[in-house]
Amino acid sequence: MKIICSREQTRNNDYNCIQAGVSSLKLMLNAGKALLYAHNYTDKKTLIVSGGGNNGGDGLVLALLLKEKGCDVKVCLAKSNFTEESVYYYGKCKTAGIECFNYNGEDFKGYDIIVDAILGVGFTGQIRGDIATVIDKINCSGAYVISADIPSGLNCDNGLATVCVRANLTVAINCLKPGYYINDGKDFCGRVLLAPIGIPVEESLGYLVEKQDFKDMFSARAYNSHKGNFGYVAILGGSVSYSGATKLANCALSSLKVGAGVVKLAVPEEIVDSVSPYLIESTLVSMPSKKGVLKYDKKALNQLIDGVKALGFGMGADNGGDNERIVEHLVSNYTGTLVIDADGLNALARVGVEILKRANCKIILTPHVKEFSRLTKYTIEQIQANPINLAMAFAKEYGVTLLLKGSSTIVTNGESVYICDKGCSGMSTAGSGDVLTGVLTGLCGYSTQTTDLIAILGAYICGVAGEQAEKNINSYSMTARDTITYIPNVISDIIKS
Repeated sequence: MKIICSREQTRNNDYNCIQAGVSSLKLMLNAGKALLYAHNYTDKKTLIVSGGGNNGGDGLVLALLLKEKGCDVKVCLAKSNFTEESVYYYGKCKTAGIECFNYNGEDFKGYDIIVDAILGVGFTGQIRGDIATVIDKINCSGAYVISADIPSGLNCDNGLATVCVRANLTVAINCLKPGYYINDGKDFCGRVLLAPIGIPVEESLGYLVEKQDFKDMFSARAYNSHKGNFGYVAILGGSVSYSGATKLANCALSSLKVGAGVVKLAVPEEIVDSVSPYLIESTLVSMPSKKGVLKYDKKALNQLIDGVKALGFGMGADNGGDNERIVEHLVSNYTGTLVIDADGLNALARVGVEILKRANCKIILTPHVKEFSRLTKYTIEQIQANPINLAMAFAKEYGVTLLLKGSSTIVTNGESVYICDKGCSGMSTAGSGDVLTGVLTGLCGYSTQTTDLIAILGAYICGVAGEQAEKNINSYSMTARDTITYIPNVISDIIKS
């Protein structure tokens, strides 16, 4: 796992390092060296676009280092209100004979590499005027763009941007920032390269997960074992309006593909015949229903959950029927791990999230931003502006594991935060959420790990499987079932890591 730090934590870590005796000039020199080692500038015409803050100073150091190596480098000053450290290195650049010029409408054509050192992690708000023009010129230059620490215009904490540098490579100075991965971040950062520069990380927000983090979650299975050793799980959902026979089957199949022993797919009695042809390995259970939607039946629900270690609820269940009574019953009476998704989340929002405080089971909620808005009553804009902190606060207050879907996945139990940056645009298709719920339910059927670790593992498996599907098909044509196809490959890679 790699540490992620917020804007404030990054500043505090920098300050503590300087207070401990490391000069800010030394740190700026280290940052410039990190930019130098991040890419090959040899025989390339390089322009460094420098702002006035310490981020601009990092760019000035890079200019000096490139000049020392005999590289073709120039500096464009997008802002001239230098910090004390930047003034020092600007003087060094002038002494070294580096051409430094103020921006005056240049189009930046003809450069092989442009280094964006305009605005750092301290930026918030909107970009206007000359800086907006400079950013547009960078994006239209045709050059390979490297951003120092963060693309100028991107919010470090929430990844929101309007006018923003579109980088090919972002060199993360000393630590990763959450804005790289959430909201617009992945569209602007390009490849992210972590470059430690010697600042101790005393404060941090959470972790970016990697393949090797999950190796111990797949232990060798004994020869002398049977399906019961690997968990009975159930999937409860579906309706006449949203029968999604293949989607429900995918949900059950994905539970098996991650290692569950037995999967029961429980659907309204009216759609049993339509779902049955799509099931091979799973067990189909007919549930009481009325007018094509699930009907609350205490006896039938208790029979379904008896002996089941994990239950996924809500996929395609529609917003009618007795979903509110069903979710209340499951939260209050089930003792395994309950994964609530889709229409289950909508039912929970109508009942009120206060029932979560009376839960007898472990709960994983898997909302996207709009569903999280219904649960919390925050607007979508409020959530996008502060997704990590709002997710943490909700998970802590209600004692759940929250998996917040987005361009990257945020998982938190209210104490720890994990981000998974895996996934692709090809997964923006019907059924992808059902596959994730199936994966989570299957993992919960046998894993002894905490629900937050299981949730982030599930997000990683689906994300990487989706990436592999997109690579071998394309982002337009892939379906949720294609993601399932590559789940075994992902698990094999984890085990071998």
